[in-house]
Order: sequence, then C-alpha cells, then structure tokens
Amino acid sequence: MKDFLNLNKTKFAINIVLFYLIISLLNLFFLFINSFGKSIVYEDSFTLLYDNKSNFYLWLFKHHNGHIISISKSITSFFNYISLNPTGYNISISIFILLIGIFIIYKIINVLIKDSNLKKFTFYYCVFLWISPFQWENLLWEFQIPWFLISFLVLLLTLINVLEFKNIVLNPKYKNLFFILSPIIAVLSSGQGICYVGCLFITFFIQKKKYKISFIGIPVSIFLFVFLRKDYDSNLDLNFINNIQYIFLMLNSTFKPSITSFNRESFIDWIIPTISTFIFNLILLKNSFFKQNISFWRKNLIKYVPLCIPIIYGMQFVILTSFSRNQFGIHQGVVSRYLTSLNLVPIGLIIISAYFFSKELEINHEKNLKSKYKLNKNFNFFIFSLAALLIINSSSIFKTITETKKIYTLRQQNFEKFINICKLNENEIIKDQELLEYHQNFKESFAVNIPPLPRAKFFGDFKKYVNSDLCELTVNYF
Repeated sequence: MKDFLNLNKTKFAINIVLFYLIISLLNLFFLFINSFGKSIVYEDSFTLLYDNKSNFYLWLFKHHNGHIISISKSITSFFNYISLNPTGYNISISIFILLIGIFIIYKIINVLIKDSNLKKFTFYYCVFLWISPFQWENLLWEFQIPWFLISFLVLLLTLINVLEFKNIVLNPKYKNLFFILSPIIAVLSSGQGICYVGCLFITFFIQKKKYKISFIGIPVSIFLFVFLRKDYDSNLDLNFINNIQYIFLMLNSTFKPSITSFNRESFIDWIIPTISTFIFNLILLKNSFFKQNISFWRKNLIKYVPLCIPIIYGMQFVILTSFSRNQFGIHQGVVSRYLTSLNLVPIGLIIISAYFFSKELEINHEKNLKSKYKLNKNFNFFIFSLAALLIINSSSIFKTITETKKIYTLRQQNFEKFINICKLNENEIIKDQELLEYHQNFKESFAVNIPPLPRAKFFGDFKKYVNSDLCELTVNYF
C-alpha cells in the first residue's frame, strides 16, 4: 500500500511538469502559426537584408556588434533567391530547431536512465526548460536563429558523449563529419559559438583519442572567429565584484516575471522568480555534484566531464557575457534572450541528478524487487520541490505566454505600417504633417518599438529613417 501511495505521488508530480510542458508546446504552436510567412523585420534584423550595393561576400562575413551572423544572412538570402519572404520563416526555423532538440533530449535521457518514472520526470522538465516561454525575446524575434542552433549543437555533442559513455558504437563517418563542421557552423552563427568550440575541445581532450582529420574543425573555427572579427574593438569589464554580481543574477534567472514586468524598475515582480531560481539551483547542485563526496569526484571527474557539456557551455557563456556586458548594468544579465544558452546549465544539472538517482534505483532493485518504486526521501523531495517551483511561477508563465502573442502581433502590425509608409515615400517625400499622422498610428509598448529602430519613437529620427537606406531595403524586399 505504501509503495502504491509513493507511486501515485510520483505520478502526480510528473503530471504537473507535463502540464506546464504542454502549455509551453502550445505556445510554440500558436507562435508558429501566427508567424509563418509573415512580413516582419525587427530592429537588428535589417542587418540580414543585403543592400545590393556592397560586395556580397564582404557583407555575408561582416560582423554585427562582434557577432559573425553568416548563417542567418545565408538563410535570408536563400529565401529571397527562391522568391519567398526573406524573414517570414525565420521564427518557424527556430521553432523547428527546438522541436528536433526535444528528440535529442529524449535520446540522451533514454540512454542514461532506466526507471520509467524518473525518465519521464527528467524528460518533461528538461524539455520545459529547453522550450521555456521565458526566452520570449528569442522565440518571437526572427533575428535569433543562431541562439537555438548553437544550443542544439551542444545537445548533439552531449548525445554523442552519452552514447560513448555507455559504449554504444557510432558511425565514425557521421561523427567525424559532425566534429569537422559543427564548430565552423557555430562560429559562423553567432559569438557564443566560440563557447561550443570550447566544449568540443574539452571533449577531444578528455576522451584522449586521436581524431586526426576531424580535429581540424576547431583550429579553422578559431581562425574564422579571430580573423572575421579583427576590426572589432570589444570593451571588457574585468571588475571582479561587478562580474560576480552579474554572474550571480544570470544564474538565478531561470524563472522570470511576466514580460510587462520585465524591466529594472519592477523589483517586487522579480522577488518570487529570483528566489525560486536560487532554490532551484540549490536543489540541483545538492542532487548532482554535492550528492557524491570529494573522494568520488577526485576519482571519477574525468569520466563524468563529457556528460557535463551543457553545463560547461552555459558557464562559458555566462562568464564571457559578464565580461562583455556587465558595463551596461548588472540588471542587464537577466534579459530573456540569454536564457536559451543559460538554460543548458539546469538541463545539464537535472540530467546528472537523474543519472545518480537512476543508479541508486538500480542498486535498490537488485537488493529487493519490491523496492523498484520505493523512492527515498531525497528523491521525493527532489521531484516535488521542482514541480512546486513551476506552480509557484504559474502566474509569470501564463502571463508571459499571453503577452508573447500580443507583442508579436503588435510588432507585425507596426512593420506592415512601416512598409506602407516606405512605399508611399518611394516616389516623393511625404509632407511633415502627413508623416506625423502616420507616426502617431504606430503602437508602442514594452518590447514593441516603432520600426525600424528604437530611436524612431522620436519624430525627427523617424523622418530620417523614412528617407534612409532602411526604407529602401524595406521596399526592395517587401
């Protein structure tokens, strides 16, 4: 009877996580439907449009704020070449990458964990984090394919490591091809691609294998990263205190307030998400790395490092972001767009925790068949506390999903108006009074700016934009 009650409690916790996972999947589905083929270019996305004036290849490999975004530019150019909306499918591609990532997460967990309940709980929670609605900036911005692509490469590398950890043979041709191409793709996607290169290097070093030709992807990607950014002057803030504060805030922002509360003045709205994430991290650390003693890690650290690739990637990202961005204020570390990379840290910690619990369950199973579903107190605390943290943040989750749709709709409507104004102004300059009336028709709210760039909220700047290359690009492409 006691075993039955424990099993029911476990299933209850699993179903709670499954509920929030389904809600997040529905968020992706509606965003996919609402964005598919729609004409929109939001802020930095104008960088993806080739002006037909400069050399194409110079434009393709030119960095944007230090980020080499050649992959995104190539995608936009390809759609334009086949006479489709150049940016209308970017969000769809991001969502497609997320959906494939779910399958990779399933494969990782299925290989590592045997117990069905533990497998379900781990899979549901990791997928919720992977598609988290709190990464709304990346989900509804057509410019952000690289964030999802690089994180997806991290998951693929983790799967390869997990398979080798379990002595499962992989096709060497496909594996070597992945090792050659993936670091180059990562670096040509965005700046955080260099963090993936670091993960791949660690994989090669730890496994102590001579990959010969496949290792060439690392030096080639590093060369591209340095050479294509040679004229970029980055200002790094190496102040120790500032960086510690910034890193602490970043790592404690897995849960966030709703989008309308997402600003530096809403301190009260950040209390529950920040405290929740802090507790969340403590629970994960306790049941992953702190679960074993120092002696265990001294003997087995090298063995388990390949399983920690998501954590290693996320921590590299956190540290590099702190150095380059904390000069803008420590509050900037909790922005939504960082979560896509940052969430790989808790995903990695959950997988490690579940793996150790799985080993304990196997030992219990060998000792006593009746104890197969008899979960110890630590495991009960683990699953119920993580499920409870989702419930505590329910309001933020539901509000964020609702507000994501509203924000995208407003952005799309604003860009349609901008297209019309640019077309009206194509042959003759619109008079100031008429242009002012058009300007007043735009809808502005948090995370929704008047196109094409944030300063367009000022009429003088908006007028300059209407008579600039940005309007010309808009007319040419849309």
